[in-house]
Amino acid sequence: LLQGPDLFGWLVRRQQQMQVGGPPICEEGLRDIFGQILAAAQFLHGYVPRVTHRDIKPEKLQFVSNGESQLKLLGCCSAVISGSPDATRTRAVCTPLYAAPEAATSTAPEVDAYSIGVILHLCLSGRFPHDDVAPRAPVKLVGTAWTRITASGRDLVRRLLAMDPKKR
Repeated sequence: LLQGPDLFGWLVRRQQQMQVGGPPICEEGLRDIFGQILAAAQFLHGYVPRVTHRDIKPEKLQFVSNGESQLKLLGCCSAVISGSPDATRTRAVCTPLYAAPEAATSTAPEVDAYSIGVILHLCLSGRFPHDDVAPRAPVKLVGTAWTRITASGRDLVRRLLAMDPKKR
């Protein structure tokens, strides 16, 4: 049974704490959370036929009582058998702010990787990676928030948010 806040609620509270002088969300603290998110996505992607969530966002990541995060609302996943007619005919079931550029036409696991990258960017910087809903250019990690992030952390965000799905 899932108990506790979702990641969105946690982020809102952390942002409010930062506005009154609280510490920023640290990269170290996010490693465990995102390790669990990536493990959950990898678990889905390992199914045969392949399963892609296609709508990973903070509201669908909920903390359980022991502090772990879990994906919820998995009913909106897309199961695709490679080579089947359904592999090319997809229905957009994503939230535009978190969606990969190819999300409307793809069920590849890279769609989920991009969404996870958006969430990581949001957690580390307090902002979405793109000003517009539809990403049109590679993400630039600028601003004071990124000066406290390690080079490997910045590299991970850049790779997850690559415009070319093959580079995720």
